Amino acid sequence: YLDGTTIPLDPWGQAYEYYYPGTHGQTLEIISKGRDGEMNTQDDVVSWSTEAGGAAGPGAGGGEPKG
Repeated sequence: YLDGTTIPLDPWGQAYEYYYPGTHGQTLEIISKGRDGEMNTQDDVVSWSTEAGGAAGPGAGGGEPKG
């Protein structure tokens, strides 16, 4: 749920990464870099996986970033 025109930050105060088209079989993919703020690390939170702590992994960010 978005209230207004402001895009919220992730729980660690960082901007989400948006990719369209996605690179993992999704039309749109959203990534939080997690607590460490680094992409492709164990604490990444990704829209294409329901596993806790799933890293973005190789190929993440292959689409056009939107955020």
